[in-house]
Amino acid sequence: MNHTQKYQLSQWESADRILMEDFNSDNLKLETALAAQAAALTKLGNCQIWTTTYTGDGQYGDAHPTRISFPARPVFVAIMTNSNPFMLLHSSSISATYFNSNEIRGANVSWNPSRTSVSLVSNAPTFQMNHEGEKYLVIALLAKG
Repeated sequence: MNHTQKYQLSQWESADRILMEDFNSDNLKLETALAAQAAALTKLGNCQIWTTTYTGDGQYGDAHPTRISFPARPVFVAIMTNSNPFMLLHSSSISATYFNSNEIRGANVSWNPSRTSVSLVSNAPTFQMNHEGEKYLVIALLAKG
């Protein structure tokens, strides 16, 4: 009898005698491989992708922070617009980085105690991701569990 190269599963030929032990052995190999795969998969997928949008109102500064709330604690956040600039922040950040083709600037970041809400403050609406009439897309990786 031949066996598959990777898992050594039975590959009968017409002259081979088919035995129950061979089936049982193959099923045990398959069960073991599937269990290992299932265990490996539980270590993946520790984040959930979440998105939202908002439209800027042009207000900025300490008295008018841009606030974004999340359904769970984000580990990474990207804020983007159609006009090219974007901002990246991490849930432990105290500042965020604003990028566009001409400049890199920052905004002050404050998180609520549960880290499910963030406030951005800057000295200009563009760097605070709150330019009037601009539509913003927020993409976050939320921590699971």
